[in-house]
Amino acid sequence: MSTTTAVAPLTTQDAEALVGAARSAAEEAGVAVAVSVVDAGGHLLAFRRDDRAVLIAGETSTRKA
Repeated sequence: MSTTTAVAPLTTQDAEALVGAARSAAEEAGVAVAVSVVDAGGHLLAFRRDDRAVLIAGETSTRKA
């Protein structure tokens, strides 16, 4: 017997909220970050790299997402 799990689609608004929450947490921790949010298919929905984050952080962030 197979099991199916329904997954609600992630909206752009949801993705932006996640980026904002991640940036707030990073700011509290005093670190510069690059944040990527992807949908269930691995497609980029939102991205933000802090000015102080190293350039490679952007590519690393999207690959990890």
